[in-house]
Formats: sequence, C-alpha cells, structure tokens
Amino acid sequence: GDLGGAVALPVRGAQQALRAASEDARWARCSVADAQLLRKERAARVSAGYRRALEGAPPFVFDSVNRQLDLLTRLGLFADLLGTLRPTLVTLEAAARQRPGTPGTTVTAGIPATPATPAADTAAAAAKPDRVLLFAGHMIDKADRQQPRFPAAMQATARQAIRAQIDQALAAWPAGSQVLGIAGGASGGDILFHEVCAELQIATELYLPMAPAAYIAESVRVEPGLDGRPSWIERFHSICQASEAAGSYHQLGEADRLPSWAGRLPDYSIWERNNRWLLQSALAYGAAKLTLLVLWDGQGGDAPGGTQHMLEVAEAAGAVVRHIDSRTLFGLA
Repeated sequence: GDLGGAVALPVRGAQQALRAASEDARWARCSVADAQLLRKERAARVSAGYRRALEGAPPFVFDSVNRQLDLLTRLGLFADLLGTLRPTLVTLEAAARQRPGTPGTTVTAGIPATPATPAADTAAAAAKPDRVLLFAGHMIDKADRQQPRFPAAMQATARQAIRAQIDQALAAWPAGSQVLGIAGGASGGDILFHEVCAELQIATELYLPMAPAAYIAESVRVEPGLDGRPSWIERFHSICQASEAAGSYHQLGEADRLPSWAGRLPDYSIWERNNRWLLQSALAYGAAKLTLLVLWDGQGGDAPGGTQHMLEVAEAAGAVVRHIDSRTLFGLA
C-alpha cells in the first residue's frame, strides 16, 4: 500500500524483461534501488541495491544518481540512509572515473567549439556546476504565422543577442566558474543557445519531452523556403548526437501527448509539464545557481506552456532572469 511498494512492483517487472547486461537493465536496477530507499529498507539492503546497479557503470550514470540523491539531501529526506549509502557510492564512482578509456574520467571546462559537439567527458565537468543557465525562447515562425515573433531572417541577430547575454553573465560570475546550460531542442532559440554555448565551451544538457521524431514534427521542422544550410533538423540531430555522447541527453517520454494520469489534470499540457521538468532539473543543482535566459516578446503564448509560463514558474522559484526582448531586437515593436 505504500509508495515504495507501488513503485517497486512495476520496476521489478520491467527489470526481469530486460537483458541483464543492457543499459536499460542498468537503469531498471537503479530504479529498484531507488524504490528500496523510498521504502526505507535496511541500510545494508539499500547499499547492496545501489552496488548491484552501479558496479561497472559509466560516470554519467553516477552523475544522474548523484543529482537525485543530492536533491533528497537538500530536502532533508532519508538522512540516515543516505549517510550510510555515501561511502559505497564514493568507492564505486572513484573506480568508474579511474577506469582507463572511460568517458568522463577527466573533468574539463566544456565542449569543442564548432559545430555543437560536446566531448564525451563533459558529463563529469557538468556534474557539479557553479552556475546553471536555463534557456527558454521562441521558435522560428511558421510561414503562415499572422503576427511575426521570430522571423527566420533574424537568426543571426538572435544568435548575437544570446551570445551577448551569456558573455555578460560570465563576466558577472567569479572567474573560472563551471557553467552548465540547459535547454530543449526547438528551432530558433533553443538550438542557437546550444550552439553559442558550444562556441563558448559551456557544456549543455538537452531535454526533450518526447521522442526525437515526434519532437521534430512539433518543434524543429521549418518550411523549406525558410530553412537554411545546414537545416534546423540537421542541427538538431548534431546536438542530439553530441548530447548522447556526453551523457547529457534527457527524454521525458515517447509520445507527443501527456500520459493518461496527467491528461486528467485541468488546464495542463505536455509543454507545461516540459517547462516544469526543465526547471526542476535545473533547480536540482541548487536554486542559488540558477539564471533563466529568455528570448521573449513579452506576449502571452499561442498555447499553455510557452516562454511566459517558464518565466513565471522560474521567477516563483527565485531564479535570476535575463530577458532578451525579441520585439525590440527584431524591430517588431
């Protein structure tokens, strides 16, 4: 009847259906260990669960587990169990990062400049950033859009403005600060943000609410007459591939719709869910570290879960906000 039991049963069923050596099976074992922690099982049993899940795991798996456990620590939950568990995790993680040829062994400042291709070891660099830069902003306008918001011809102007804002933020932060960028992958602002961060050797994480093919149809594809070379889709795939190589690719689900349990919530959309997921992922690194950068026209969105919503929830969480006024920038005011 408790939450841990409700989680553990389907997780164990999924684990049994997967090949023991597969990466999916490893994540299933991590989920089993998480369920044991939630159930407040004996400390030795919880430690054994995480040991089974993490023995031989690559560093990016530890980055994910550590972020989740750090969040529980900041919330003041399971303090005794986490205190007992830490030595086991430290030992396993040290072995993983010292393993010859393992991506993530060396902590570096960021990612190669052009194109947007994060190195495989940036997951380690971004594991404990000093500052987190979360981006939200407009997509490239569709050809039939009545009121312009981000004309395709303004791509270079937007890139320069995003670069200028990031440069200003870097100048304001202590020298040598490790910075992590977080964004989606839509045409326009999101992709430009990832590319500018790459130029500045800032590691980024890519967050998609659905499978890439569905996401492309919803948020990346641009009419051929408005597209360029390389196309937005090609640029999106480059960022996906680089993020996967770095262990910084995150996908919330497969479908382009809410799960059935969330679909029953009033006035709630997959994009609002996506915004909250992005924000909470950024806040997991520490609320005091978070800056939200928005490319926004100051107007309400076409549907729930747009840039305005992200701004509202981020401000409510105490984030510093840097606003690029796209109406002024693009001469649309």
